[in-house]
Amino acid sequence: MKQILAILFPAAHWITTLVAVFVFGFARSLHAIEADTVYPTDPAFATGPTLPGFPPRLKTLWLEALARPEIDLKRKAADTIAIAKQNGMPNLEDTAPRLVAELEAGKANPTVKLAAARALITLEARQTADVLMKHALADSWDIAQLIEPALARWKHAPMTEVWLKRLNDPATRSRPLLLTIQCLGTAEIKTAVPRLRELALNKQLGPDVRLAAARILSQLKPEKSEEDARQLAAGDPVANRIDHLVAATLLTRHQGAPAEQVLLQLAVDPEPAVDAIALRRLLELNPLLVEPINGQIIINADGNVRILAAQIFQGQKTVAAVGHLGVLLDDVHPKVRTTAQEALIELAKIETLNATVRETGMKVLALDAPRGLEQAALVLGGIDHKPAADRLLQLLYHANGKVSITAAWALRRLLVPATAQPIFEKVKADTEKSMIPLPLTAVYDSEALAAMYRQQQHLLEALGLMRHRAAESLLIMYLPTPPLRLNPPDIRLDTVWVHELRVRAIWALGKIFENDPQPSVVKSLSEKLDAPDTDEVGASCAISLGRMQAKSVLPQLRKQFEPGSEYNILKFGCAWGVARLTGEPIAELVIKPVIQGRGGWFLESLD
Repeated sequence: MKQILAILFPAAHWITTLVAVFVFGFARSLHAIEADTVYPTDPAFATGPTLPGFPPRLKTLWLEALARPEIDLKRKAADTIAIAKQNGMPNLEDTAPRLVAELEAGKANPTVKLAAARALITLEARQTADVLMKHALADSWDIAQLIEPALARWKHAPMTEVWLKRLNDPATRSRPLLLTIQCLGTAEIKTAVPRLRELALNKQLGPDVRLAAARILSQLKPEKSEEDARQLAAGDPVANRIDHLVAATLLTRHQGAPAEQVLLQLAVDPEPAVDAIALRRLLELNPLLVEPINGQIIINADGNVRILAAQIFQGQKTVAAVGHLGVLLDDVHPKVRTTAQEALIELAKIETLNATVRETGMKVLALDAPRGLEQAALVLGGIDHKPAADRLLQLLYHANGKVSITAAWALRRLLVPATAQPIFEKVKADTEKSMIPLPLTAVYDSEALAAMYRQQQHLLEALGLMRHRAAESLLIMYLPTPPLRLNPPDIRLDTVWVHELRVRAIWALGKIFENDPQPSVVKSLSEKLDAPDTDEVGASCAISLGRMQAKSVLPQLRKQFEPGSEYNILKFGCAWGVARLTGEPIAELVIKPVIQGRGGWFLESLD
């Protein structure tokens, strides 16, 4: 996407907002393993527990609203009680009697009754089960659909007789029958098994009823359905698609050779839904059972089936399976790729497969397929395969942003000393390029810019971890506070103004000069600590000064906090720095819980 800065951010302090949008929006598209960086965990910044917070008198107001005659007030109050319970509000159980009263009111509005029933179920008010059952049977279908699954979950015995009678009545319509089947499964009523088998095998019924019956039958009777499944699977797979789905569903809890034989047949069915059911069960039983059809499942047209294939290959733990996973690293389906990548990292932990995983990753890394390059970089970085470093250096310049970022991440994981200078040159070139003023009418590639910012997070950390001293003058450039206004009004995309990069550059200085306080660096960091533009910048300075053993700044660090005072990131950074300089324990700071109160309730007190 291309943007024109002159229109969006006219001559103002736009850089922080711009970077937040680009960098973090871009980062969400990357896989979790790529997103980790060292800086926030070395040292780890503390955070307080998050607790739900609720304004006072909420429950009282809602009960008062329930007592009002207005229908909408009653409905909203009941709905709000359920929502509040789901959000962690305590002590709502005593609202149950008032909710029952609304449910039992002679001329209660149907929407109020539905809301009251929903609230009682959410409150887990099992003592009201008899009342709920009465309304499930006497009121609307909407009420029944809401209440009956709850009664099944509570295993409410009086309702079992109703469900069994309904199940065995040929006149029962489809929707009540499906609800009944679901509830019998939830309540684990095994006396329903014979009738469920009849329904599953009855080709005159709709597929929804047959499949629901087969699913619950497999749960209640996980044995002796192999012959039924074999007969259903014997028909033409196109003409008898539902039969094949029922067959696979019947065996979802079966084991043993007869079941395995039918499942293998169904695992290469023309219908992907059948394949998925069969493969999932074979994966649970023994992934090696699938070996004879590996070549077929890896080319299945359905992405969900190929995800299962990747999981199966991981479970097989063979050299051939590693090769299949290498192919899936470049799959068109994102979840297939990431599943294969994670599988290879796990398989590399097996001594007999480690070399094969490394060889497979290098083969994919040598290609020019962006999807595969991204995943191969993640694999090789994840297993610390240092011979990949030269190729990863090349990929820093790849046109695909995800590839260039994952290459930087992998290089930061590998920390091969010979890569320090090339990494420095890349960071320096991008930094200098970003500082060239552009006219207000300039057009730029926002995705490429986001990729550069994201890539530099990893590269700056790598320079720090490899203690690359030549980077000192470059890293010092990140210390000055970004300007509030551009003057003259031009566009600059300076990496040295990006907060996420600034704190990492400061952190890297501490790593580079660990236990070696260079006077010029100490002076620059201490001056910044005296007037930090953000608490996190100040904390990074304090941490780096402590790491460097800059004992001259000890008084400066101490004055930033009092032991026992309320925690913030700057105080913590200074306390950590003092502990590093003195060998004392880190001073205790009070970390208050974060009260995450939800506002905008239907009714709130003005107090």
